[in-house]
Amino acid sequence: MTTWTFKGTVALLALTALIGCDTGPAGDFLSSVTRAAAPRDGALETASMAAGALTLVPPQGYCIDQRSLTPRFALIARCDVLKSDAAGLGMPIGVMTVSLSADTESMPSPEQTATAFGLSDVSQTMTTDNSVVFRATGPALFKDMSPTHWRATARINNQLLGLAFYQPIQASAGSEAGRPVLQDLIARTAGKNR
Repeated sequence: MTTWTFKGTVALLALTALIGCDTGPAGDFLSSVTRAAAPRDGALETASMAAGALTLVPPQGYCIDQRSLTPRFALIARCDVLKSDAAGLGMPIGVMTVSLSADTESMPSPEQTATAFGLSDVSQTMTTDNSVVFRATGPALFKDMSPTHWRATARINNQLLGLAFYQPIQASAGSEAGRPVLQDLIARTAGKNR
């Protein structure tokens, strides 16, 4: 089974910056830490990954954090968090991780992914020929993050994408936002790589 790496520290910093930009309960989340966050630059609309094997395209209103980018990992947040313009305002608050692996095995099922990452309560599974999106519960990145989040696996060209969309507890309660966000990333990336 294929597993993916996760850059928890980068995600924590980006999520902290992300939450601090909204108003309301989610916007109050660690607001003092956001003042120490890195400058808001380095937002990418696309990124070449896996030695050029795939061009990653984030969902509408989201950008790739250039500081997080490696050949096989990217962190995605709303564009208004990563750069000074207002693009992304109104989109669901959250942070996405994207990990790539060579497509040498079959696409893992939600149950296999759950086993690999210590997840439970797999639900709301939606499967297509080249992707699967589902909701699951697992270890939160830190205490103010919701343990319930959205996951997806997709096959695009010769790459397997492992995706996750995390939200703060206040924003994620009953939220269905993760599914369309991940589906948009998959569709845009697949369209760019035809």
